[in-house]
Amino acid sequence: MQDFDPVSFVQDLQLLHLFQLSAAVVTIWDHLILFDQEVELIWKRPGIIAKIFFVLTRYCGPCFIVFILIFNFTGANSDSVSRSHLLVQAWASMLPGWVVQVIMQFRVYAMYNRQKWVLAFTFTCFIAQVVVVSAFFLLHNYVPVISIKFANWTACAITEQSADAIVPGLSIMIFEGILFFFALYKTVMHVLRLNYPWTSDGAIEVLLRDNILYFLMMFLFYGLLVIGWFTVPVCFETHPSLFPTLFGYRGPDPLSMSTDDLD
Repeated sequence: MQDFDPVSFVQDLQLLHLFQLSAAVVTIWDHLILFDQEVELIWKRPGIIAKIFFVLTRYCGPCFIVFILIFNFTGANSDSVSRSHLLVQAWASMLPGWVVQVIMQFRVYAMYNRQKWVLAFTFTCFIAQVVVVSAFFLLHNYVPVISIKFANWTACAITEQSADAIVPGLSIMIFEGILFFFALYKTVMHVLRLNYPWTSDGAIEVLLRDNILYFLMMFLFYGLLVIGWFTVPVCFETHPSLFPTLFGYRGPDPLSMSTDDLD
């Protein structure tokens, strides 16, 4: 904090608020234009498990994004509030995200014709990731944070970064990389065995195309998050999960989820 520049801080804060506002607007608009499909594909169909997973993946993420927006525009008026906000954001961004990862494991499972060793391996890696991230949050439940006030702007900023702050993002990146490798390998093998041109009409082609793109984007997102944690402006350090959260809850396309993913 010795090199703190108030002018740059305000500029970065304005940019951050613009990103948050844009994410909230896009999220709300996405819900409005797809609500009719949601009713037809989810709520009018039988099965409670798919509905529960849909609510967790479709609504928890957007609610979290809107919560961040409201909180930051109302201001973090004390150090304790800033610290609480950071801890809530950390857990709130991870819990629904883990639900998405569970669903995506079942999609990888489906790619490999429901071979149980695939699900056992990915689930073991998933549990290891959850343990690592949870242990990090529990061991670092006190984060040195201050509330910075400058003119009409108020925000919280981390005053001292832990040397191992890279651990949560790195563990998630590794797990997403494993899922991406599984999807990539299956896609390559499928293409090599094709005796006809690749089309986008077949179920397996759609499954491979959509999921490999999702896994690749999530792997790149968390890779950039790991790098950005040590390079982005100070006010962005309090919201590292905004963009992976936005993509993570919309990327898998929950409206395409059926009970087949959960059988």
